[in-house]
Amino acid sequence: MAMLVWLPLLSCSRGQPRAVIGVVFTDSEAVQVAQAVIAETARAGEPVILLQHDNRALLSIDQTFRRAEWALALPDLVAVVGHEGSGSSLIAAALYHDAGVPLIVPTATTPLLEGKPGTFPLAPNDSIQGAFLAQFAAHQLDARRASVFFVTDEYGWGLRLGVVQEFVRLGVEVIDEVPIDASSNVDAMAAASFARGKPNVIVAAARYPEAWDLARAVQARARDVQILAGDGADQMPDALQRAGAAADSVYLSVFWHPDVADSSGQAFIHRFQLLTGLQPSSADALVYDAIMVSVAAIRAVGPDRRRVTRYLEELGAGRPSYQGVTGEIDFRPTRSRPIFMIQPYQGETHVVYQP
Repeated sequence: MAMLVWLPLLSCSRGQPRAVIGVVFTDSEAVQVAQAVIAETARAGEPVILLQHDNRALLSIDQTFRRAEWALALPDLVAVVGHEGSGSSLIAAALYHDAGVPLIVPTATTPLLEGKPGTFPLAPNDSIQGAFLAQFAAHQLDARRASVFFVTDEYGWGLRLGVVQEFVRLGVEVIDEVPIDASSNVDAMAAASFARGKPNVIVAAARYPEAWDLARAVQARARDVQILAGDGADQMPDALQRAGAAADSVYLSVFWHPDVADSSGQAFIHRFQLLTGLQPSSADALVYDAIMVSVAAIRAVGPDRRRVTRYLEELGAGRPSYQGVTGEIDFRPTRSRPIFMIQPYQGETHVVYQP
């Protein structure tokens, strides 16, 4: 795919300082919205803040390095927002740290990002999300037996571990753990798993499309078995179309949803729809917040990487938390970030549970 660079919507006065935020993320709509807001809220005397965006699809480790090198070569680079996956974020974090560039990670959920100097993850990690899924299964669905299907990468392993550990703590029997990948015949694997024992719920520590293919395979065999999936499976409306009638059997954990939007969230939704014609997803809101907290840092302390890093470190501990679309943002180890359970119904998704 082509690399897109969003051009500035402001003209740069001679001698006026510039601050570039590199965005390394495949989806582009939230970047478009953020650039418009940056232009509209700019004030005289502030640095001219520009977003430069690499939206190429990530297919390999080598491409992760190339995308990080592209960002690090940007003139006037102050911060980077990205990368979308846990594996690519872990690889890239070391490169940005060595260059002294703060990395704000909107959607990657591996716990291994926590506490890395200069790295600032927004989303709750896999341990927290896994515990949330297990607690929902036990307390809201009264599950006593569960199976776990998981993709064999950082995301799948991390989410599986969080789910299984919490099931053990809650006394829910895990009767099967099944590794899958993009080439798996999930229909055959679901049949084999049911032969070993029928669960009350299945947790899919998987992304789109595997989680939704699994839902279709499970519903063909046992319509009373519910499927729980994590944020990686949230790809609407493609997911609903792929799963068909089985989509209504899926519960999905997300970190934001239009149903729970406050006034700033409603303004974001309106602007997003106006500019793109689409409904924003949880990932869109997180990417937008990651960009805008970077903008807030630059406007507060100037276009200096070290000062921006320090600003982000001080949020919630010496500085007030940043008020984002997805809630209060800081990066303390004890921070709490929201998680919601949504469920499809008649082609739409709605929040059905929030702690």
